[in-house]
Amino acid sequence: MPYTFVATSNVILHCKTTHVFIDRCPDTLNINTEKIEEKITNKTR
Repeated sequence: MPYTFVATSNVILHCKTTHVFIDRCPDTLNINTEKIEEKITNKTR
């Protein structure tokens, strides 16, 4: 289940870019820092 605010996604869409969501840690509800690197590509800004 996504855990974010609609405004977060709306700003990204307004800038005509693509957002990538990363899973959260179920025990802390913080971003799963172990998953960040695998989501970074040569298109990441």
